[in-house]
Amino acid sequence: MPPKGTKKRKYQLENDPSQPKLDRFLSNGIGGGVVKDDPMVIDSVPESSNNKKNIVLGTVRQQSLTPCIVIANAKPTRAQHLPETFFKSSWELQQELLKEIFQELEEEQEQHQINYVTASKSVESLCRYGKSEDLFEKLKIELERHVQKMKEDLMSVPVNDNILGRLRRCWNTFCNQLAIIRNVFMELDRSFILPNTKFTSIIQLGKHIFSNKILDSSSFRNVIVSEVLNLIKLDRDNQNVDIKLIQSILQMLIELSYYSSEFESKFLTNTNAYYMAESDLLINQLETPYYIQHAYQRRSQEMNGRIKLYLDVHTKQALANVVTNQLIYSKTELIIKKGFDEMMQKNLLKPLKIFYELLGTNPKMSLLRHAFGEYIKKQGVTLIKNPQSDTTMVMEILKFKTSLDIVLKHCFENDKLFQNTLMESFEYFMNTRGNKSAELIAKFIDSKLKITKKQPRANEMDANQLDQVLTLFRYIQGKDAFETYYKKFLAKRLLTDKSISIDLERYVLEKLKAECGREFTKNLESMLEDVRNSALFDQDFKEFEPDVPRMPLTVKVVSQAIWPTFPATQIKLPPSMLQTQSLYTKFYTSKNNGKKLIWQDALSSCTITAQFELGTKEIIASLSQAAILLLFNDHISMPLSEIARKTNLDSKELSRLLVSISTGPTNFLNSASTGTSVTYHVNPNFQSNASRLRVPAPMIDQAVEEKKVEEKVFQNRQHQIDATVVRIMKSKKTATHFELVTEVISQSNFPVDATDIKKRIESLIEKYYLIRDTEDNCDEYGVWPLIADDLSARLPLRNLKWQPSSQRAECIIPILEVDLKRFTPEHTPQLLSATQTVYLNLYFVSCDDNEVYKNQVRKNIRNWVETIQSKKNQEWLIVYVADTEARRTNNYLGLKSSVYDKIKTDFNPPKQDRCAYIRKKDPEGPQSELWTTFIEKMKECILSCFDMQVLQIQEDTRRLDMQRHMPGWNYCTFFILKEGLAQAFEIMTLYEDALIQYDELEASFFQVLRDKALAWFGHFGGTDPGDDSGNILDFKRKNYRELINKNIISVFDFRSYLFARQCRMLLKLQRVIEVTSRAQMFITSFIPSIRENQEHLPDSFVESWVFSACMNVVNECEPLFAQLVSANTDLIVPYNAVKADLLLTARRQLDKIGVKCKHLPMTDPFSIYIDHEETKFSKGDITNQKLLEAIANVESFDKTYMGLSTRAIKSYDASYRSRAALNVHGDIAALKYIRERYEEAVRIYESMIWRYGEHEWSSIENSLLIKCADSQHRLGKVDQYVESLLALLKNSKFLKEEEATQYTDELIANVMKLDKEIKRPFSPIFSIAVTSIIDDGSLVDRTSVEVMIENHLPKTISYDTVSLRLVGSDPEQIRFTIHDQNLKPGKNTFLLTSETSTSGNYVVETCEMRLGKLIFSNNFLRPGQKKRVVRLNHDVNLLYATLSQPHEICLGERQKLSVKIESRSIQSSAGVLLLQSQTENMKISNVSKVNAVLTQKDTEEKKVELDMLESGEIVLMDLSPDETLELFVMYEGPYTEFDYRMKATITYKIDEKDHKFVCSENVKVTVPLLVTESTIFRETCVFLKVELSCNGDLPVRILGSYAKPSTYYLVESQSQVKQCELTLFPRQTVSFIYKLIKRDQAVEDQDINSKIHFHVKYRSLKEEVETSLQLMMKDTLKKFNLEQHLPYVFEKVKEAFLSSVDYSSYGLTDVVHLDDFDAELCESFLLHRDLKTKVQLLDLIEEFFEQHEAITVQQIKQRCPHPREHAIAFPLEVPTSKILHTAELILSVEKELLVSEACPCTLRIKQLTYWTGDQENRQNEFYYDIDVDYDNWLLSGKRRLRFHSKPGEMMEFDIQLVPLKTGNLLLPSVRISAVSPDVFASTVYVNSAQQILVKPKSRTATFFVEQQRFMQQPYGVTTSTSNSPVVVENTPRASIRSGIELSS
Repeated sequence: MPPKGTKKRKYQLENDPSQPKLDRFLSNGIGGGVVKDDPMVIDSVPESSNNKKNIVLGTVRQQSLTPCIVIANAKPTRAQHLPETFFKSSWELQQELLKEIFQELEEEQEQHQINYVTASKSVESLCRYGKSEDLFEKLKIELERHVQKMKEDLMSVPVNDNILGRLRRCWNTFCNQLAIIRNVFMELDRSFILPNTKFTSIIQLGKHIFSNKILDSSSFRNVIVSEVLNLIKLDRDNQNVDIKLIQSILQMLIELSYYSSEFESKFLTNTNAYYMAESDLLINQLETPYYIQHAYQRRSQEMNGRIKLYLDVHTKQALANVVTNQLIYSKTELIIKKGFDEMMQKNLLKPLKIFYELLGTNPKMSLLRHAFGEYIKKQGVTLIKNPQSDTTMVMEILKFKTSLDIVLKHCFENDKLFQNTLMESFEYFMNTRGNKSAELIAKFIDSKLKITKKQPRANEMDANQLDQVLTLFRYIQGKDAFETYYKKFLAKRLLTDKSISIDLERYVLEKLKAECGREFTKNLESMLEDVRNSALFDQDFKEFEPDVPRMPLTVKVVSQAIWPTFPATQIKLPPSMLQTQSLYTKFYTSKNNGKKLIWQDALSSCTITAQFELGTKEIIASLSQAAILLLFNDHISMPLSEIARKTNLDSKELSRLLVSISTGPTNFLNSASTGTSVTYHVNPNFQSNASRLRVPAPMIDQAVEEKKVEEKVFQNRQHQIDATVVRIMKSKKTATHFELVTEVISQSNFPVDATDIKKRIESLIEKYYLIRDTEDNCDEYGVWPLIADDLSARLPLRNLKWQPSSQRAECIIPILEVDLKRFTPEHTPQLLSATQTVYLNLYFVSCDDNEVYKNQVRKNIRNWVETIQSKKNQEWLIVYVADTEARRTNNYLGLKSSVYDKIKTDFNPPKQDRCAYIRKKDPEGPQSELWTTFIEKMKECILSCFDMQVLQIQEDTRRLDMQRHMPGWNYCTFFILKEGLAQAFEIMTLYEDALIQYDELEASFFQVLRDKALAWFGHFGGTDPGDDSGNILDFKRKNYRELINKNIISVFDFRSYLFARQCRMLLKLQRVIEVTSRAQMFITSFIPSIRENQEHLPDSFVESWVFSACMNVVNECEPLFAQLVSANTDLIVPYNAVKADLLLTARRQLDKIGVKCKHLPMTDPFSIYIDHEETKFSKGDITNQKLLEAIANVESFDKTYMGLSTRAIKSYDASYRSRAALNVHGDIAALKYIRERYEEAVRIYESMIWRYGEHEWSSIENSLLIKCADSQHRLGKVDQYVESLLALLKNSKFLKEEEATQYTDELIANVMKLDKEIKRPFSPIFSIAVTSIIDDGSLVDRTSVEVMIENHLPKTISYDTVSLRLVGSDPEQIRFTIHDQNLKPGKNTFLLTSETSTSGNYVVETCEMRLGKLIFSNNFLRPGQKKRVVRLNHDVNLLYATLSQPHEICLGERQKLSVKIESRSIQSSAGVLLLQSQTENMKISNVSKVNAVLTQKDTEEKKVELDMLESGEIVLMDLSPDETLELFVMYEGPYTEFDYRMKATITYKIDEKDHKFVCSENVKVTVPLLVTESTIFRETCVFLKVELSCNGDLPVRILGSYAKPSTYYLVESQSQVKQCELTLFPRQTVSFIYKLIKRDQAVEDQDINSKIHFHVKYRSLKEEVETSLQLMMKDTLKKFNLEQHLPYVFEKVKEAFLSSVDYSSYGLTDVVHLDDFDAELCESFLLHRDLKTKVQLLDLIEEFFEQHEAITVQQIKQRCPHPREHAIAFPLEVPTSKILHTAELILSVEKELLVSEACPCTLRIKQLTYWTGDQENRQNEFYYDIDVDYDNWLLSGKRRLRFHSKPGEMMEFDIQLVPLKTGNLLLPSVRISAVSPDVFASTVYVNSAQQILVKPKSRTATFFVEQQRFMQQPYGVTTSTSNSPVVVENTPRASIRSGIELSS
């Protein structure tokens, strides 16, 4: 027996919190040699002979878990101090443990002698009693000693002998030892090391010691690093190395902090050298692409390989830099030089992309860009410099550009810098041949846009190709040369009618405009416009004097200033041609008065019909060629001289023409030479297969043509340089030669040379456009050239602050333009109206000599000052110009002696500083303080002079105003004076103040007007020529100020001038909207005054003046608005609103003039604004040219009318005034209507009428509709005419009755003529309402919808179809229709039926009524309209189907759905069923045949097979009335679903009419029963136990069960219940036991099936009740013809009232109690019924519940005597083979078995052969496990032991059992299991439940029991605290149950 102390220790360990950690440590094994979870680990450990501990029963783990009784003091107290020897003994124990750990892990032993738990507890005790520090020191010493020993072992072998492998083994072993030590010394780690030392744990302490002891030598560390580097080098050389070894060593260095200091730097140096050598070697061996790929692979190996495998991640960036630097950066120049061009030429994209990525952000990237650019330049120059390839050059460059774009995109990632390099390189080489690139690009575009034999008109050029060519255009500098060439080619294409497409021509021009601006393409666009206008002229020419004979003629009239010039020829034409030309000239002159036609005969062509002996030919030739050929109509032959005389052609041109018509395939003439003369005659033998011949143009020297174009370009450039020079000099006034040349170069858009500019400057000087500044008489001291630039640079003046003397607030003048003019001593008084005023005079002086100043300069200055002072209101300033280094003042003995000081002393007025000091070429530059002071003084002087001028004018004006009522006062004088003040403000850019003055003048004028004091105005005016058309914003149109000064100005001129000045100020202030607003008010207010004086004015003067005024204001404001709107888009709306009103006002004047001159009728809308009496006068005519043209002919009038209206519409649209825009649209439509242009009128009316309808302006809409309908009727547009009639009838309440009848008749007459469908809403022509749903079989054959339609028209309408669409879930929509009915005026009721039978709630969506192709529709789901929901039921007389789970199912097989189809009272044919799953992951299986059962009335069931198509449709058989067809359809679905949503669609025919049945139902697939099976193997049979229970909370009636044998097993006996009625409640089980035996007959392997099918028949109590209730309710509803509502009503009743039925109670009591009826709840699911049906159903349901409050089982069986039974077959898997052992425990008992005495036993184990199967003769490994109850028995021997056995083998094992208690004890159980998890073994234990009687040794036994510790005190029982012994009297029948029995 173990000592007491041991027992106590074992008990204490039971609740040790550290025990789980130690358990894991023990279970994981020590040293790595123990297999985890091995069941025989502990029992297999051999006993050590050196073990000094007492032998105990069981294992170490069993000791710690064995419960025991401790005999100790009832109240133990904890010791205050440890015994003196405790530390020593504990440390000896721990020291032994450490040695054992070190020894075991080094020698890989699998045994240990020290209990780790004991050592851990002792460490905990030492730490808790303050021995932590001593323990730490001792542990540290032990670790140092151990590490030192490891070092000695490590160094005992030569260092180079596998040093890394030995070091790794040493390190790994030591780390494992540290982990175990830390677990044992956990308390020391936690309580002392962490808070009191520099180490965080024992592991860190150990690693520190390892580092200091083993890696203390730098030489040793160098060896380690060197070895690692060697391995890495071998790895880089693709040799096999131990990667894990490198990883382990480097990880050690990282943990010991040697990685960064010892390894990383050496590694990078080594890497640098390695890749340097490799790059030097491979750069010469490999081709450049392969070298780049190799570098990329190397970098990837380092980044993705070695970094991830063994290097520290922090080394990644440095390593990447080293590798890339050596392989790429250092070799960048060589790579580019050696292989870049090759990669580009061979299009090697991948290496280029890699090269770009490797360079990354390195500065060497610039080398790659430079190489890219040089390659482009070199290749481009090669392409561009070769004249032989000019014809294909553009295509070659495009291909080159495409390849570069691919490289740029795929290799260089569209890098912006590379894109710029490409652009710069292209610009370089594209301009190396001057203007040749421009010429070739223009030719290329011409070749693509010109019709040729290879490129007919139909095949238009791709716009993408044009875009590519125009991309090259961007790179050429000579864009003006391109324009010249392109204009020439464009002209030829247009004039010869060879342009492939005008749209493409415009497309090219748009691209050019986007690139170069509008000015570049302005002339080119005008050329296209000329061609378009010429086509219009040709049409008009055909109608001009049609009686005059003429030749067919097509003329291109072009503008000479725009089109390129062509050489003119003075050819004599035949008289017929001349006559036609003259007639066209006359026609054109009549159209365009003042224009002259110049005929370009050289560009003309003719078509001639020639009669040859071999046939008639059509010849196309130039005009000159045709003229020559026509000469031979009168002569057979003609000499050359005669031809020249008659054609007037020069000999050279004539010879070229004759060659073209006398040689080659067009040799119409033959030539004959007689001496010096040549004679031509007609070729009688001319023949050609073609009927149409084109004579080639005479050959032209191309070089000469190109030279002419170059000369033209050169001339244009000279003109542009001239214009640029003049423009610059106008702005600068003066400039140096260098500045001028530089500015000209910067502003030129073509390459220009400084020499050319110099020549043009000289030419301009010769023409007196420029002059050289040789001498300035005003510059007496020659300083102006030295300071002019500095002064000009500081102008204009900025930020002037004017403080008026008249108590006004300070004014800021942001900028003031200043003009510097020569000083003129003459005194000329300034006019108040001058636009410039002299405010300041400057005198520049430069003098350093006091004597010179005293004798000459002072006198000059004094004379100048006196001259200035003689002038009124002018300031002066003396400016001293000093040298650059001069001092400002000289002090000598306190006296200022400089010239500047003397000037100040001599000329400065008191308290004023009129002198300024500046330096020549001031070194301080723009920030010079001297210049700043000078500019400030200039500002002060200018403002001072201005202030004096303002004060004087204000005083004069005030004085004159006070004299207003005095005799002789003149308003014109007052106006001139006050306007002078306004102009002074204007000069100083104070436009707001100037505007105030003009507004005050206007107010004073109206005051004078009210006083009727207009004596100063001689007459009203307006009689001067041009007064009606003059620009009212032009204040210089007349000399208004002179007229005012002379007091002869008229009222008309005065108001015009004053308004013009006001508008000028507003325009200066950029208040363009106020200008237009004031103009509108001014024009409107001035019209009455003009009408009052109309008798003195020309006819239509008002209209002309208003028209001109409006147009002038708009045209003047438009450019300024375009500038302002770019900065402020808020101006768009208000400006366009006022502008549109002005345009409309002008257009209305045109209406009035049009009515007067009979261009317009006196009807609306043209006569709306004619509100005065029209009188014609002959005082003169109006002068507005536009109006005169409009009056002259209708075409011009209409053009002007349309232009104004269109502009007004655009402005109204921009200002969002859509109604105003609609009015103008209506005016245009009315114009088109009266001009009988019905097509255009209709288009406009149709675009605007609907907008009036939107706003419900019905009367206006009708007035427009009447004209629109009439136009459509006249055009024969039936569809549009009907639409207009419908719109009129929509507004029938605004029509007269006869009009409504007329339009209705028209509608009926034209509706059948429609070409397309027209859809219109019912309302307001018709009204519709859905009344009810009628589904009573006694009333209707099919479900019908009652619809009421009200006809608001006065006539009966016959419609084809009325269709009502309802929307729901399944199907999504259903239609009810009716055909061919009459719709009478008023209300009509119709019944609509559907061919589809369905059930559910549906929403009424739309209704359509068809009259031919006219469709009226009504949407019942409009916003704001309440939805109408109706309930549909399946037709009671038509086919019906239901979906459910089959009544018989077999689990484990493919499941099926039951589809039951009832034919009811109809006979169906051609039926097709389609099942669709509405549940995710559930689908119908596609099979060829589907099983079904056909049931006929009073006949047996008949099994049939139906075909399933590939589409999943099932073809049904024809059904007779009262037949039922049930289909069983297989499906596949998830097992997690309890029900599936299925949709069934059946299409069938009744009497050849199509019908459809649709339903969507939830099919429940739950199984109400669960089965649990278990098998018990015996020697020759198997017992199968089946437990059946409810799957859910509903009870089930079990009606029978049986087990079906398999092919392997027979059911020998079973609990057979084939016919019974057993009610199975939830949480109840019923068991069935079956005895199975093997079949005698052998079965082939492939047919073996051991599954036993367990069949159960059942019926759910819930189904039983619900079926009977449904039948009862069906009878109730059938009495009132409401049977069709049963499916829906009963489903809702189940949900509402039957969900809470207690079916368990029903199963016990046989009575069902229904819930109380809830009328509100019932009404909620009957909402969508009509009122009558809803009330009936409510009453019947309520009555039903009242009659059936309680239903007995007898009533249920009576109502449903034969309920349908369900059956389930459960497949149960029974094993066919099994390893079965018998175990028997044989006790050798010679006498009675006494307690505590060992009993020898034999465990006999035998493996049976009956169930072995294919395991025969196979030997497997097993182990037995004896389950010992340690309360009753102790076991001596192997409780668990491995053994090998094979079938039929018997083994015996000897053990001993020691009983611990008396009485009948159960023998320990024995279980045999397989070691391998793949082998399944079972045990037949012979001694199962066997008891052995154990007798006591004596009669009594004494025990000391610690009740408080081990006994739970019963409630209410008092326990004694004394330790008195308890004596138990024992008899042989009694036994004491205790852990250990002690003998007395």
